[in-house]
Amino acid sequence: MKALIQCLLLVGLLSGCGSLVIKQELEPQHAIICKRVPTSPGDAAVLTTQDVQKNFKTFDESVELKHDYLICGEDKSKPPVILLHEMPGLETKTIDYAVTLTKDFTVYVPLLMGEVYRDSLPSGFWDYIWAQEWEPQPKLGGSTLITQWLRKFVAEIAKSHPQQNIGIIGNCLTGALPLALLDNPRVTRIVLAQPTLPMRTKLGFGGEQDLAISDSEWELAKQRLNPNPIKYPPIRSLLPAKAYGTRFALDTTAPIEKYEYLKRELGSGFLCRQITKAEYTVKDDDGKLLCEIPSGTHSSLIHGWQNCPKHPSEIRRQEVKAFLLNQLSM
Repeated sequence: MKALIQCLLLVGLLSGCGSLVIKQELEPQHAIICKRVPTSPGDAAVLTTQDVQKNFKTFDESVELKHDYLICGEDKSKPPVILLHEMPGLETKTIDYAVTLTKDFTVYVPLLMGEVYRDSLPSGFWDYIWAQEWEPQPKLGGSTLITQWLRKFVAEIAKSHPQQNIGIIGNCLTGALPLALLDNPRVTRIVLAQPTLPMRTKLGFGGEQDLAISDSEWELAKQRLNPNPIKYPPIRSLLPAKAYGTRFALDTTAPIEKYEYLKRELGSGFLCRQITKAEYTVKDDDGKLLCEIPSGTHSSLIHGWQNCPKHPSEIRRQEVKAFLLNQLSM
């Protein structure tokens, strides 16, 4: 099985599946709004063994995990939003979306794998299945090192934005990760866009109830998001939070079963805004065709977005903005 996956990835890479672009500097249209923040040993955004041991006493591995990130927008009076990129990488369309969000937010975009502007699904998949930081570990209670790094990253953003709440947008690879970050009381709004990761092992996909987060992270998320106090007693030290979810109805990469599971478990704390089959054809008031959505479209907020009037992805973007502003600007 491992050999088969390796062959498929190699074929994808050699056939040019995805655009493999390696760049260090931001392009001019992005550099005007965003800046790249490099991390080095000793920086606040570097996860160390000591950081991990604060929550997992028996963890005994050597860790020094660091990720560069982008800050888009200089006005820190605007509430902070963390935008997590998809499996192909932190590519142009993701940065474009971050720039769009800066009209209302200060946007932080961590570079979780590869290099800026890389847009390669095979390369991203390769990084995911072989990088230890994405693998659930028993010593972390089933959590991952990437989640631990993101927790520290969220904590640093909270210090930079005192008295402001934080929103997190997950997409595809990172679609369910915001759930694992609800342990921070300042995270009050999360967006789950086509949660995809069911891979709990290197070589196998999980079921509909597998969100690639630990059991304890999932239980805490339900306590913050589900308003049913009998089923999930609230945590006094943490305010209730809200989640917004979206996906394309015909998307087979992000299974509908996972989305339905979130709806059942989170109740009214999960705002369900799936793009329905009826929305795949966009027409004007006179019935003239404006644009159509290909049946295999996966990315609801980024790659599937079109600059087309009444396009459902643009409608969802506007809803996400309003959803975040409703709480974060308070």
